[in-house]
Amino acid sequence: MYKNKAFTLIELLVVISIIALLVSILMPALKIAREQATGAVCLGNQRSLITAWLMYANDNEDRLVGGSTYFGTDSPFVQPPLDVNGNAANPVDLASRIRGIEAGKLYPYLKTHKVFHCPGDHRWSRKAPPYDSYRSYTIIGTMYGEDYDDDRDGYGFWGNPVVAYTKLSQIQSAAEKIVFLEEDPLEGQNNIYGSWVMSIRFPIEDSGWVDRVAVWHNKKSTLSYVDGHSEMHDWVDYRTIEFTQGDLDATQATSRAEPNLDLVFLARAYGGVRRR
Repeated sequence: MYKNKAFTLIELLVVISIIALLVSILMPALKIAREQATGAVCLGNQRSLITAWLMYANDNEDRLVGGSTYFGTDSPFVQPPLDVNGNAANPVDLASRIRGIEAGKLYPYLKTHKVFHCPGDHRWSRKAPPYDSYRSYTIIGTMYGEDYDDDRDGYGFWGNPVVAYTKLSQIQSAAEKIVFLEEDPLEGQNNIYGSWVMSIRFPIEDSGWVDRVAVWHNKKSTLSYVDGHSEMHDWVDYRTIEFTQGDLDATQATSRAEPNLDLVFLARAYGGVRRR
């Protein structure tokens, strides 16, 4: 006579424990693989953006597209969120954010708002307004952004001793100067206004953080440069990661005694026209 043999409680607990162990081992690897996959798409977006940025300058007598939606720069690459009538949106939602992108000067070169969004950036679907940002990329302050010198005694917006470029031909060492990066300030309405800025000082090691970069790709971020190339950049200082996560403030993430190599890298890539 055939007799069914059921699992004992101990056997079930052993199987469950093994499954739990395998999941705990595999989850970090799956997370890294997912971030690497989104990074590949993000890198493609950056390549499209920098190509459009260069095409705009070529079509507009060498003049750069505005890197900020306020503070002196005209022809902004995106607009703030807009309602269906083209006015400032209130309240702000995903549709109004997309309309603002489509109203910007780079959109005609790209024909899709999706290029402005990193698939690893989930804020628009996970955060409550006004923190549900959609656009993942911003232009740094010296690329006709917030460091534009609007008769402020030759100083940029943050008291920087450099001011923004307004023409492509002004920029030297094009392969080393950043245009677009991923930004996540953790608070505020991220990228609705402004550009990505930092505090530049000389010697360059004395520079400091202002805005945060976004790290959505396993301690890496995508960057694009004036010469048209894009790259996946590794952040090497633990303080950079903790600053982007909100665990350190700007002062804590900077130290003269132990310079933050990521901060020095960004300061050198920030560029700008030096006045004093």
